[in-house]
Amino acid sequence: MTATVQKLAKTIETLPPDEQTGLYPWLDVRRAKGWDSQIKTDSTSGRLDYLIEEARTDYHAGRCRPLDDLVNDQP
Repeated sequence: MTATVQKLAKTIETLPPDEQTGLYPWLDVRRAKGWDSQIKTDSTSGRLDYLIEEARTDYHAGRCRPLDDLVNDQP
């Protein structure tokens, strides 16, 4: 943990619980934006191409089920 992050953590710990809880939505959005950016970068660079090919292979080999079956827990 960097000195800046340690300072932030100590400051956050001094906040009342309701104000600490108020940070959660902001942190969630921030983390999601970082994740989205990384996925976009990986996709554009071709790093995920092997996953696409693997999914196509599984689909053509009959190793896939409709998503509705999985969501509804059907065999």
